[in-house]
Amino acid sequence: MGLPVISTDCSPGGARLLIKNDENGILVPVGNSQKLAKAINKLIENPYIANQYAVKATRVKNKFTPEKILPLW
Repeated sequence: MGLPVISTDCSPGGARLLIKNDENGILVPVGNSQKLAKAINKLIENPYIANQYAVKATRVKNKFTPEKILPLW
């Protein structure tokens, strides 16, 4: 959607399939509110980085198109 993403790195790892930490988003450990706050502040204080993550995040949708995923099912 063109937004920078912060997600918990929850089991079984769905977020990790979509987010490459510090490349197209930020993954934080589940239940670690301090790291979550730090990640939020990082993007607020660094709009250039937030924009870079957002641009790279849009590329994920090309990796998971229905044409690529449906044959795997």
